[in-house]
Amino acid sequence: MSQNEFNQELVRKSIENQTLNLCTNIFHQLGRIHNLKIQNQQQFAQQIIQGYKLFRLTNNREQNNSIKGSYKCIDQKKKSIQKFYIYQKQLLVKNLNYLKQSSKANDVKKVILKYSNEDHIHLILQLMNQNQNNANNFNNKGKKPNSDFQILGSGDFYNDSDCQNSEYYIKKDNSLYKMNRFREELQDYDSAIQKNPENADLYFGKAIALFNMNRFVEALEYYDSAIQKNPENADYYKCKAIALFKMNRFVEALEYFNSAIQKNPENADYYKCKAIALRSINRFVEALIYFDSAIQKNPENADYYKGKAIALRSINRFEEALQYYDLAIQINPENADYYNGKAITLFKMNRYEEALMYYDSAIQKNPENADYYNGKAIALRSINRFEEALIYFDSAIQKNPENAEYYNGKGISLLQINRFEEALQYYDSAIQQNPEEADYYNYKAITLEKMNRFEEALEYYDSAIQKNPENAEYFNCKAIALFKMNRFEEALEYYDSAIQKNSENADYYNGKAIALRSINRFEEALIYFDSAIQKNPENAEYYNGKGISLLQINRFEEALQYYDSAIQQNPEEADYYNYKAITLEKMNRFEEALEYYDSAIQKNPENAEYFNCKAIALFKMNRFEEALEYYDSAIQKNSENADYYNGKAIALRSINRFEEALEYYDSAIQKNSENADYYNGKAIALRSINRFEEALEYYDSAIQKNSENADFYYGKANLLQKMNRFEEALEYYDSAIQKNPEKDDFYYGKANLLQKMNRFEEALEYYDSAIQKNSEIAEYYKCKAIALRSINRFEEALYYHDTAIKQNPEDADYYYCKAIALAKMNRFEEALEYYDSAIQKNPEDADCYYSKAIAICKMNRFEEALEYFDSAIQKNPENADYYNGKAIALRSINRFEEALEYYDSAIQKNPEKANYYHGKAIALRSINRFDAALENNDFAIQKNTENADYYKCKAIALTQMNRFEEALVYYDSAIHSNPNNADLYYGKATALYLLNRFEEALVYFDSAIQKNPENADFYYGKGILLYVLNRFEEALVYFDSAIQKNPENASYQNGKVIALQKINRFEKAQKIFDLDIQKNTKNQEYLNSKVTTETTFCEIQQQQLFQVSNYESIGPNNDGSI
Repeated sequence: MSQNEFNQELVRKSIENQTLNLCTNIFHQLGRIHNLKIQNQQQFAQQIIQGYKLFRLTNNREQNNSIKGSYKCIDQKKKSIQKFYIYQKQLLVKNLNYLKQSSKANDVKKVILKYSNEDHIHLILQLMNQNQNNANNFNNKGKKPNSDFQILGSGDFYNDSDCQNSEYYIKKDNSLYKMNRFREELQDYDSAIQKNPENADLYFGKAIALFNMNRFVEALEYYDSAIQKNPENADYYKCKAIALFKMNRFVEALEYFNSAIQKNPENADYYKCKAIALRSINRFVEALIYFDSAIQKNPENADYYKGKAIALRSINRFEEALQYYDLAIQINPENADYYNGKAITLFKMNRYEEALMYYDSAIQKNPENADYYNGKAIALRSINRFEEALIYFDSAIQKNPENAEYYNGKGISLLQINRFEEALQYYDSAIQQNPEEADYYNYKAITLEKMNRFEEALEYYDSAIQKNPENAEYFNCKAIALFKMNRFEEALEYYDSAIQKNSENADYYNGKAIALRSINRFEEALIYFDSAIQKNPENAEYYNGKGISLLQINRFEEALQYYDSAIQQNPEEADYYNYKAITLEKMNRFEEALEYYDSAIQKNPENAEYFNCKAIALFKMNRFEEALEYYDSAIQKNSENADYYNGKAIALRSINRFEEALEYYDSAIQKNSENADYYNGKAIALRSINRFEEALEYYDSAIQKNSENADFYYGKANLLQKMNRFEEALEYYDSAIQKNPEKDDFYYGKANLLQKMNRFEEALEYYDSAIQKNSEIAEYYKCKAIALRSINRFEEALYYHDTAIKQNPEDADYYYCKAIALAKMNRFEEALEYYDSAIQKNPEDADCYYSKAIAICKMNRFEEALEYFDSAIQKNPENADYYNGKAIALRSINRFEEALEYYDSAIQKNPEKANYYHGKAIALRSINRFDAALENNDFAIQKNTENADYYKCKAIALTQMNRFEEALVYYDSAIHSNPNNADLYYGKATALYLLNRFEEALVYFDSAIQKNPENADFYYGKGILLYVLNRFEEALVYFDSAIQKNPENASYQNGKVIALQKINRFEKAQKIFDLDIQKNTKNQEYLNSKVTTETTFCEIQQQQLFQVSNYESIGPNNDGSI
């Protein structure tokens, strides 16, 4: 029960029982006679007579005691009586037309006229005028809102009373307040009680005066005295009940309402008052019973129907409530409150248009009541008619500029249309009008939060909490603000406070669950989602929230169940279908995911995010063209969301439409220039079309926008590596690792680069770090194996290849890489098995056939190798290397013309590859087409001026053409390009020998031996030269060195035999020669002539000396690529 309700009720009782007030009530009762039976009319007539007699007695007492405020002179009496009669006549004409039809109407008029000429009747007029002047003041007192709109129809003790003209008594009450008559009244009552201590009405009157002064305890004493003096007066019990209720002593109050009813069970008003009391303490069902009793006692009183309607509305029995409002309106169609009450009920039923009609009716009936404008404004706001709502809030403020609620209501509307600054002004006005109302601080905080002025928002939340520390919602709102500021731990504290204040509000548990989820405390989050669901199992949001948490910890099946529960609770909410689709997508159940995305779109075709999510799913399914369509739809729905442009850019990049992708990256950046990801994406696109310098700029922009994102440093490091700026790349890999030392990719990237720089030991360390961070990635083991292979740690390499295969036994690449390692170890048979496994896992990979062909070539099984080269070409006819490989194999079996055809095919596929021209030159030289060979040598050198082999190859051709001086020039170029290649010094030595520049030749033979002391040919060549120079003893030393390096080569033994013969050591020569024949039948020609002549020897050895290896190196690179 509100302050207004009790005050208004007490005012009415005060008027009935005190002298002057009793007179006023007489005229009020006239206004209600038409609602009573004939019997009641007679009773009221008697009350008029008795009341006025009491008035005269009391007035005489006041005259004798010279009470302040002596009355006007006798000459004014007649005028006062005339004014009173005119006013009463107007009242009767307007509100009491029933008198014309009443058989007792003339009797009532006689009662009035009988006393119209009495002395002091002007006092009645005086009181009526005072009431008229103050009616608006009392009626416009602010009422406490419920939620964000004002629950009109509070003040039920007043509004539900018998008073037809309620404003009359409201004005009188305020008038007495303003006249500060309470102290005088108390003195008067004390004097009267002293003179007449047995008069119960005097104690009763003083109790009312004390009540109006909020001196409730003293008021109760005087109510008790009144009851003691006259225990049969039901009104005394009723008014004491109201005072007890005001003191929150509800049980006692109900007992006194019962006593009043017991004393006078026919007074409908007592049942109504008890019903209001029960309703105020939420005992709605009992309240309905007493409203029914009141209606039964007096079915013509519209207020009782209204009171019951309010009770029904409070327990959400809206249809019944509407029926009772209709009955109230039927009985009294001129009372604006009934239309207003019905409007509120319709509002609660979300029947906003009908509610607006009834608000209009209320305003029409009473255009001065600001509450009705306020109610209509709230209804308009609820259907997003904000501009109209603002107009009606303005009208409410104009009607009653002292009511803070109206300013607050307008502030809320302005907030909803993002007119934040104006909203703040109206909240300030509300606070100015009522600085103790916590809600206003709370709403201002919400607005500041919307403006991202979080620190200020927190201050106002604190103010709201300070004003009302028991309101859980304020703690909840502050928790939400802290959550948005990523101050999660503090947010959790405030959620706890909200829960402590109101442990039954499921939203608070839900909010805390979301905060816990945000800091990855998923298990705790699930517990709070469960609590929310337990508190309110009908709220679909809680099931959806739990589903999201389960999704984040990869408990996909459970997540799907909770999404299904959310959908079951609210099948019209598109978000639930969307989240289920996301989960299905995570489970790679893409087709089902697409169906649920479609459902989300069907439920809400205006939500751009659903189109975006479906585009992402289609992208993951490599259905890029469809994905682009859905990105377009998302952009069309929301052209301001930069993410959609970014998503489309990524899709375009994936199908190599890089220029278009760049345009969409630019659009994304234009929409949101602070998002570093967009710059990073554009850098990737630029890198893909080899615009490296621009790409570096965009990587730098990304890093500038977000210097803590390690991925940006990693991307730039990869680009610098691609640009061969290795040292810089290493710095950015280090930065990436520093920013995020837990990301295995970064260690892997740096390891790859170190391997490329031949810093294998360091590379191995970083591969180990990558494996330590993520031991489930097979690729890391494979790459470490390749690094080990590069430094000839083959056995360890095989172990890591095996680990990679164990991690991912279905990936053909891992078998393929192990095959390469085995081939490098000359374990060709095993290598072939692993090539076969790779082919079995991936029969479409042409590289596997190609690499197997190379291994077979190394086993001199050239015909078989040709078959695998053909398979490689068949699988991928665009790869020039495969044609080159087959050309080499054909050349190795002296099928030179065919080899030339395949060299030409390789050159046609890739005319920029220098080694194809190099190979063709060798083939041409092999069939003595030296000029053509030289031409292709030139092409090779032109394509790659740094490769020493190409200069060497041309030098050999020139040597074979006896163009020795030119040959020397090209040997020098080769040595300049690769000064550590011993073969080049050996080649130059042979050319010098052929020019008879023997001493120089010896120097270059020595250089060759120094560069590679393990090559037997170099010792043998120098031995021949020393033999030619007749330096036989020295020649024998070098022949012995050659034999020591390679004891299986018969040529070296043969050279030694000839040298021994030259110095007449025939017996030893013969033994070596015989042993050599036994080991090697190639020297069978020596059997017919045990001694070979010097000339024959020199001719044979010269051919061997200058024979060069014409078989180019083919095969996979160290990293496993071709």
